[in-house]
Amino acid sequence: MSDYLLVFVMNLDALFACAACAASGIRIPFRSRLVIALFGCASLALSLGAGGVIAAYLSPRALRLLAFCVLFFLGLGCLFHQLMQCVLARCSSISFRAFRYLISICLDETSADADRSQHLSAGEALALALPLSTDSLLTGLSMTEGRPALLLALAFCCGILLTTLGARLGASASPQNDRLRSILCGVLFLVLAFGKLI
Repeated sequence: MSDYLLVFVMNLDALFACAACAASGIRIPFRSRLVIALFGCASLALSLGAGGVIAAYLSPRALRLLAFCVLFFLGLGCLFHQLMQCVLARCSSISFRAFRYLISICLDETSADADRSQHLSAGEALALALPLSTDSLLTGLSMTEGRPALLLALAFCCGILLTTLGARLGASASPQNDRLRSILCGVLFLVLAFGKLI
């Protein structure tokens, strides 16, 4: 059951990112939301595949410990999100333009609208999906209970629903508290991490 809840938690970033964009007046059409959901789903599929290979060589106890470590460090990463942003900000002077663009999205999701058109194109949605999918790439390694097909189907549905909800909420609400968002995601990841040890 915890793996299915984990799929929901890892999609929360997409909800908050879309809410931030919408709150800044950036429209996110269905095609762009579809790109974000599909990319997150593909990242999870890759991670689940890698997790399956690793599971063949580890005992159930070692696998639970690996799952705990992945989720624990994801939780810490969320809780110390602002510190990580400071580190990324130092890298923003890198001359490689594409890398600098991705760093700017990590620091502020609204930077995904590169042409300032107030409309997130499919290409810009793909750029936004890259940093958002880091959770998916890691969490798949910690999933030991759910059926892969169901997890991927749920990941896709959650991706579509939460990006749509984020776009709606952002358009009608004031900008979110980034610190509160980080604490919420961090605590949820830590709870799920310790749940793997039970």
